[in-house]
Amino acid sequence: VLDTIDLPSSLLPRERITDFGSIAGAMDQFFGALKGFAAQGSQVADGTIHQASTMLWMSVGLAAAIIIIAIGICMAEIIFSRKVHAHNTVKDEQNGDR
Repeated sequence: VLDTIDLPSSLLPRERITDFGSIAGAMDQFFGALKGFAAQGSQVADGTIHQASTMLWMSVGLAAAIIIIAIGICMAEIIFSRKVHAHNTVKDEQNGDR
């Protein structure tokens, strides 16, 4: 269900697309209603809530992994550029002595 849903523009934030508070409020209302159906025994609502929860945690994990990889790449670049700079400095000093 979540893969095929096409949210109408009325559910988007009115002023800014990045108004995450508004988006979170709409999602809370949506999942609150689904929880009401799930409490009444709707297996579809219960499955949808479970799938959405799984996708949320997978997204959080993926975002964390991307951030960690980006930090690692930046640190490697800093270390590598310092080593190259130090190597070039030593080489320049050795060439200057001749």
